[in-house]
Amino acid sequence: MNATRTTSTSWPKLWTRAHKEHISYLPTALNEYEEFVKKLDFTYLRVVVDVGAGSGLSSVPLARSKCYVVLADISASALHLARELYKEMGLRGFADLVLADAFHLPFRDKSADLALSWGLLEHFKPEDSVRIVKEKLRIGKMIMEIVPYRRCIGYSIAKKLAKLLNRRWPYGDEVERDYEELEILREVVVAGYNVKCLKRFGRSFGVGFLISVIASDPLSYRKALSKHPLLERAAFALCKLMSMLAKSHDNLVVVGA
Repeated sequence: MNATRTTSTSWPKLWTRAHKEHISYLPTALNEYEEFVKKLDFTYLRVVVDVGAGSGLSSVPLARSKCYVVLADISASALHLARELYKEMGLRGFADLVLADAFHLPFRDKSADLALSWGLLEHFKPEDSVRIVKEKLRIGKMIMEIVPYRRCIGYSIAKKLAKLLNRRWPYGDEVERDYEELEILREVVVAGYNVKCLKRFGRSFGVGFLISVIASDPLSYRKALSKHPLLERAAFALCKLMSMLAKSHDNLVVVGA
């Protein structure tokens, strides 16, 4: 395994397709995340580096609050998609794009107020995740990690279903780990993290993962719902209700320095 990047070509292909078909995000999911970020009170931030940025969605609320955002990813296709997303949202002047490796970030020590990642660490072995967090600690005064929560019911069922049906996990050939609270805390503390808070976030019930496994297509549900805003809002409300009743969250979020 080349530790400087994920082993699979699935993610670059996925971002290329998303870019070509203009599939970037679902508004309700973004709204939920934006409300969550507001509660973290990041109003003091000026410079944010999004490591493994993908489509750039995880930094949109920060760009909207007038932060200068640097989107760093090893996939040029992902950065092209991010550029289109930020242009569509009127945020073009608030972000720069950098083709970069998460293990060797081309930024000065403590040059960012916040270095964040959503959906990055789980694609690496624990020892490599620790290396990534250490590199983020080098460049960032504050760090945020968002990783999949093992107790997300739909996500957990989707992984078991993929194994039962002998189907490849649709989000990459590389190992995709999930976390309990103590597991993510162990990794970030070993990396030198001073943990400020640990929170649970996301009320989609993991339904998107289930649909992706059944359809063998990680973009199918987003593509379908993006064309029908009313259906998307209704589906999200139902998922949120199920999630609240079952006490299920999608992700764990750790903030520290």
